[in-house]
Order: sequence, then structure tokens, then C-alpha cells
Amino acid sequence: MDLNRWLAKCAARRPHVFLAELPGNWALRVATQNLIAARGWRQAVSPADADVLAVCGTAADDEFDDLIDRLWDQLPGPRARVDIRDLSATSSQLDRAAGVLIDTRWQRTDALNRTQSAAPMPQHDAGTEAHHMPHSATGHGHPADNVSSETAHGGDDANGHDGSDDHATHDQKRQGDASPHGGSDRHHPEQDSHEPTDHSAHQHHDHGAHGDPGEDGHHDMGHSGHHHMDHSDMDMAPAGIALAQGGEDRDGLEMDALHVRLGPFLAYWPAGLMLRCALQGDVITAAQPHLMGAASNEQPQPPLGSWMQAARHTDHVIDLLVLAGWPRAAARARRLRQVLLDDPVDNLEASKQADALATVVRRSRVLRWALRDLAPIAGDDSDRYGLAAALGGDTYDRLLTRLDVVQRAVRDEADAAQLHVPDSAVEHMLPDLVEGLDLATARLVIAGLGIELSPAERGHHA
Repeated sequence: MDLNRWLAKCAARRPHVFLAELPGNWALRVATQNLIAARGWRQAVSPADADVLAVCGTAADDEFDDLIDRLWDQLPGPRARVDIRDLSATSSQLDRAAGVLIDTRWQRTDALNRTQSAAPMPQHDAGTEAHHMPHSATGHGHPADNVSSETAHGGDDANGHDGSDDHATHDQKRQGDASPHGGSDRHHPEQDSHEPTDHSAHQHHDHGAHGDPGEDGHHDMGHSGHHHMDHSDMDMAPAGIALAQGGEDRDGLEMDALHVRLGPFLAYWPAGLMLRCALQGDVITAAQPHLMGAASNEQPQPPLGSWMQAARHTDHVIDLLVLAGWPRAAARARRLRQVLLDDPVDNLEASKQADALATVVRRSRVLRWALRDLAPIAGDDSDRYGLAAALGGDTYDRLLTRLDVVQRAVRDEADAAQLHVPDSAVEHMLPDLVEGLDLATARLVIAGLGIELSPAERGHHA
């Protein structure tokens, strides 16, 4: 065995896996997370930190394909890509990814193709996608350039900003598929069970918490500015990345304003949700949601059974606990989720763990302090947005309500509250809830809502 192959095998023992979940495939993503943890692998915090890109589900349209390709472009070598479309194939696909990582010949070919395909980033004039964000978001009379971040917050606290930008280009684009391992899946060159936590998420509103900086893939920013200066052929924007524009801050001073996109591939984030944000510092001054994959004409599936409903709600609880910076409680919730997904389900153990999780959460004063009075929804607002009454109150109230629903579902009680958020409510209510919050706090609010964009999931909650 040559030295390179030996080093590759050592490095591939604990690869970092970035999960790209397509709407309606949460079960595939959960199964992949469980296998990653069981193997001692890690869930990557961003594509730049990943060795493997695992796509959970099948893309319904080219829009998702383009975004996934962007994620793939951001993985450094050696790298591998797997497309997981079936629960039974999850383990074999991860095995295949490990094999690709140690295939030094393929990795050399992939690296050579990436070098040859690298191209300079074109320049964009100001206002490239001004229609995506109100002019007021920048504090100027001119529309601002948008910033596209294609990846996701792969770990607990990263502001993975994933998005699509029709005018952005990639520094590197893979040409062809030279995979030595045949098959229908392309092999391209969660944190482990203990995800890194976002302690700054406890600071909300104007506390200035910096929850997820840096999980985004990379930012493709259009070249813009209010003063166009002729400097021959010199590009004033480094590497084709435009500088932030100025915007009026709340205290009347001028502050840099930046446009970023959160989603649609972001850990502990609703699959398919993309939120275009205008930022001053880390505070969201304007937000506009875009729902991807929610309008496909899939046949609604039969409603979830009580165990699967409990598992799905527990999955939402995990998102919130992880982002709130409480890994032990999140690990407890993951154990409950696994029990609920077992076949057959141990009724006694599931009920015992659900009660224990609810007790631990209710006793936490720190968690109550972090979530209390965060994004409150009044009764009138619930009626206006078409929300279930159970989703009223603040983020802490919604967490306790979801835990109560889990306990009732485990006991197979028929009077559990309905917590589905309609698509129309996401589009009209979300900007009001997150504007004025820092990024980390906005992530907590969205996780607490438990948004589902899959048509199948909407059928489950009907």
C-alpha cells in the first residue's frame, strides 16, 4: 500500500458529511444522521467542512438540482457525493462514499477537472435582483445587490445561508463523472451525535447574538455601489465579491447592509424554505420567504400514524434544543425519536422517555429565559394568518405545546393539538416574526414553528 492511499484511509475513518434534505424526506435524513453517529462520523457544519455530500431524496425540479450542484462545488477534495433515495440503501451509500474517498486515482482526476474548469467570476451591475427585496432594506433609494449563499448551516450553530442566485456563478464546476464505481448514484469528489451548539442563541432581540456565522457555503455577491469610478480594468470588488452597501441604522447612523439567503439546505431548518434577508450587522432588517418544492403535484400520502407524528414533532424539538445550545437535552430527544421510529415501538419505553424529556425541558430556567417573549403570536394574529390556536403564544409556549402533543401521540390520544403552519402563513407571517431579530434568534423562532413544506406532510396534518 502506497503512502498516499494509507493516509487517505486514515483520513476517511471519520469523514464529515453534509446533509442536503429535500422536502418530504425527513425520514431519510434522520436515518442518515443515525448511521453517521453510529459509525463515528461527523455531520459537517458546511460544505466547505465536508468530505461527503449526502442528498436525501429526489429533486422534483431543476431548481433543486442547480442548488445541489452548487453545494457540490463548495466541497474541497477529496470528496464524494451520494444520493440517498431509499431507507434500505442508506448504509450501502455511505459505504460507497467511504470507498470513493480513498480512491486516490479518482480523486486526482476530480481535482484536475476542477482546476481546468475554474473560471473567473463575472461582474454584475447594481440592482441585479432588486425585485427580491424591498428598497428600504438597504436604506438607500437604489436597489441592492443580493447575496446568495448556497449552503447550509451544517452544524448546530452556523448561519448556513443557502440559496439560489440566477446571476451568480461558481468558481469551480465539475466536468463529467469519472467515478470508478458504477451505479445510478453519482459519487462525487450531522455533526456526530454531539452537534456543536450555538450558545449565542440565548441572546435575542437586540442582545447582538451571533448565532450561526460562517456555516454558509460561500457568498456570491453582485458587484454594486452608488459611486461608479473608472479605474481602467481594475475591479474594486475583491475576487468579484461586492462590498456591502450603506444603510441607515436604528440610531440614525449609517451601517453596512448586506443581503443573504438562508436555506433551502440548512441543518435544523425547514427543508425547502429559503429566506432572503437584508442584514445590518447580524440583525435582520427585511425578510422575504420563498417556498421551494411546496407546489409540486405529488399525490397526498395517508396520514401519519401516532408514532410517526410523535417522531416528527420530536424531530422539531431536537432542532430547537440544538439551536438553543442544550446538547444533552437534544441527545435525550434523539433517543426518544429513535424509539419512536423502531419497528415495533416499545410503548412503555416511548412513554417513559417522552415524559422525562418534557419534565427536563419544563424545569430549565435558562431555556425558559432564552425563549420567553420571543416572537409572540396573539390570538388575533392566529386568526389573521390562519394558524391553529395551539401555535399562539411565544416560542417557549410553542415548545411546551409540541412536547404535550408528543406525549399525547405516544399515548395515542385523539385530542392532540394540530400544529401545522399553512404555506400562506409562512409567506405572510414569517417576515413580521423575524425582522428586528439577530440571525441566531431568528433560527430559534423558525425551528419553534416546525414548518413543513412537503405536500405529503400537508396531507399528514390535514
